[in-house]
Amino acid sequence: MPQSAYNLQTTGQATLQPVRPISEFWDENFDGFRLVNNKVAAVKCGVLRTEAPPGTSYFRLMQAHFSGEVESAGKHNYGIDVLDESGRRLHGARVQQGWPWGRWPEKDDSAIEVLFGSKLAEFGIYANYDPNKVEYGPYWFRVQGLNSDVFYGAGLPGNRHVQGSLIFQRLRKEPEEPVPPPETLQEALYRLANASGVEVPYTPDFALWKVIGLHGGFPTSPEFRFEHEGVEYVGQRAQVKGSDRVYYCVAEKWDVVNFHTLPPAA
Repeated sequence: MPQSAYNLQTTGQATLQPVRPISEFWDENFDGFRLVNNKVAAVKCGVLRTEAPPGTSYFRLMQAHFSGEVESAGKHNYGIDVLDESGRRLHGARVQQGWPWGRWPEKDDSAIEVLFGSKLAEFGIYANYDPNKVEYGPYWFRVQGLNSDVFYGAGLPGNRHVQGSLIFQRLRKEPEEPVPPPETLQEALYRLANASGVEVPYTPDFALWKVIGLHGGFPTSPEFRFEHEGVEYVGQRAQVKGSDRVYYCVAEKWDVVNFHTLPPAA
């Protein structure tokens, strides 16, 4: 079993020892209620992920650890740490406990704990629920001040004492990079024509060369092939009566040749 994020001592008051999260962790013992030797070894809880707008900060639930009935030894607390982007404790963070989960996002009541120094948010869990009738316990937790994930489903299954520990971290959702519009056929022709060399083989059998000649011009680049939106084209740059053009046609359809006049070089 992985090491808990906190050392929830089984004697005296619970001592919370934070461990900085390296990666996200979700305890599989939050995936469904289970008894082992008639002791609660697992419960059903969940996380509601927040939707943060690009360019804003938010709180993400990074780790969730469960302590069963045997490990808890009569205690019934949830310890919660909140970290900044670099993994340091976020002093002054306000953690909210609310209930019942069945009324989310409304609530009947809530409690607030503020992190200062070595003091973490610690909430006593007192509400009983029947895990054979309802899937989730009544308590939920989130961090106030920003958009925040919500951990939900905590409680005392069958009035059995269990515990949990959570770590939230403040993260930033980076602004989305603008997606450039797809290149048009004309833009592809301009780009490839400008990239072509000036060595021109004498190939009068080529369809483009023939049309260029009929228009009274001469090629200034080799023919080049390219694909645009799944269609293969052949293009060739040419000078025709003082204008710089690029002629093109769909590959193998040599009887339909078009051209674009290139804009003057900057």
